Amino acid sequence: MAFQRIVTNTQGQTSKIESLNDPELYASFFRNLEQAIYLEGEGLMAIRYITAIVLGSLLLVNACNNSQSRVLETSQSAVQLRSFQAKQFDTKDKEFMMRSVMATLQDLGFVIDDANMLIGTVSATKLDGYALRMTVSIRPAAEKTVVRASANYNDQPVEDPVPYQRFYESLQKATFLEANDVIG
Repeated sequence: MAFQRIVTNTQGQTSKIESLNDPELYASFFRNLEQAIYLEGEGLMAIRYITAIVLGSLLLVNACNNSQSRVLETSQSAVQLRSFQAKQFDTKDKEFMMRSVMATLQDLGFVIDDANMLIGTVSATKLDGYALRMTVSIRPAAEKTVVRASANYNDQPVEDPVPYQRFYESLQKATFLEANDVIG
């Protein structure tokens, strides 16, 4: 268990979280808890309940603080992950990009599981002693098209930029070849 002091600003936003490592604070807390647990008698039952509620609230606040900091850490890595999962292409032709994405995935050894032109998604799986699943979304953005790929390796998200870079290198080649009628 860890005690924390939360400092908020005038808008109610957390501006500082301090860990309290004072041994006397812990000792006092557990002495009071021990007394509350061993209290006997009908009139003291309410004190036990109040103490239990306060203790539960403290634990809940501490758990919320820990998960909030993890969410903020995840947000940073999510932004970083998105930076190499997405790429812009100089075309507005969504159908062209869908065909290019499907051709690229097939060239890389994937089997197309689902392709939805209306939504702009392609899902594919590669089974080679492992399960690699890739979902690619295609959406228009001004005069360009944004393609975003998301991969899972054995049901774990792929966070390494190298596979995404390889996919986009292959996709760029495929779009060039198809745009210049090199392939049919």
